[in-house]
Amino acid sequence: MPSVTVKGKAQPVRIFAVINLAGINKGGPQTLADVRKLLGIEAPDITKVDVNAHEEKYKIGAGS
Repeated sequence: MPSVTVKGKAQPVRIFAVINLAGINKGGPQTLADVRKLLGIEAPDITKVDVNAHEEKYKIGAGS
C-alpha cells in the first residue's frame, strides 16, 4: 500500500492491507511468507529489531 498523510504526523505513514484470509480463499496466499513472495518483499532481519523500543500508536479515521 502507498504511504498516507496522517493529521499530526510530519512524514507519511506506511499502511498495510489484508491480502487474503487464511482458509477462506484457497487460491491466495496462506502465510506471511506467501504474501512476501507474491509482493517480492524480503523477510526482515528480526535479529536487528529493538524489542524494547517505544511503540507509537495512532488512531486513524473519521474525526481523528
